[in-house]
Amino acid sequence: MKREAKRSRKRQAKMATLIATKLGRDPAPIAVDLPDRDLITDLDRLYLRSKRAEARGYRLANERLVQEQVALLKQLRDQVDRCLYARERDDTPTVHCDRNQIVNELEAIETEFGGIEIDFRSQTVAAVTPEIELDGVCLGRFRICLEVRYLGESRPYRVIALDPECSRDCDETTHPHVQSEALCEGEGAEPIKHALLEGRLSDCFVLIRQVLETYNPDSAYTQLSDWFGVECHDCGSTADRDDCNSCDRCDAKTCEDCSTSCADCDRTVCGNCSESCESCGQRFCDACLSECRKCGETFCEDCLTKERCDDCTAMESDETETTTAPTDVASV
Repeated sequence: MKREAKRSRKRQAKMATLIATKLGRDPAPIAVDLPDRDLITDLDRLYLRSKRAEARGYRLANERLVQEQVALLKQLRDQVDRCLYARERDDTPTVHCDRNQIVNELEAIETEFGGIEIDFRSQTVAAVTPEIELDGVCLGRFRICLEVRYLGESRPYRVIALDPECSRDCDETTHPHVQSEALCEGEGAEPIKHALLEGRLSDCFVLIRQVLETYNPDSAYTQLSDWFGVECHDCGSTADRDDCNSCDRCDAKTCEDCSTSCADCDRTVCGNCSESCESCGQRFCDACLSECRKCGETFCEDCLTKERCDDCTAMESDETETTTAPTDVASV
């Protein structure tokens, strides 16, 4: 036991030297990628679909589209934060940490988490959380893995699910605030950032654990209420993923009761991408409906004649007959 403890202290001292050197080095300028323009395009598209759903009175569909907008806005916010972090890094004074301070931090992590993992090949320091349970949903344990080579950059750590109980909505979402091993830090972003810059590694690990132990529905990638199911795009109810259908037009998920098959092309469509023919009342996808050139209402192909509905065609016929009818000429 004494030999193992001595070996562990040596490994911690060696890693502390590496970390202190990395933190004490002035950050080199890095190229900063601007936020993805495709996100802006997708946001515009969702906004137009939302306005369309609102105009048609599809309340639940509109709420779902708003949620999708929020998810994209969070991605955009994360990209902007990374951009700002890199731009502002030059104004941050360099903190020169003492190796002994880092050794104490590593020992504090080991005490707080009941163990520490040091890997020199990958240059990582890791610790494992207890099982995380939020609102009755057990999410398992998570490994907080600090990547020493990325110290000084935005989020130089990963959060890895050891007993992944992924969201049914996305296999990469292992926690309401973790997607693809990246943590949405929320209000913890600034404290975590400063803890890392100042070499307070133990505080950083504890702060990350606290974020994992807290559920904020406003910043969640997936709501806990939808963790084991999928919210129907149309009615808002939660259904098993296997019992849902995907809209062939927009990929929205709908339950079996709300799924509609286009009466013409047989595509599966959601309420936002389908509409009833004003004449026959059957449900069609948007692509299989056309507007009457006279009244502007939507009809299926069988209910239009020369791009006009039956009522408008009949009305035009009546107008024509009235115009061409012979006029009685009074005898003189």
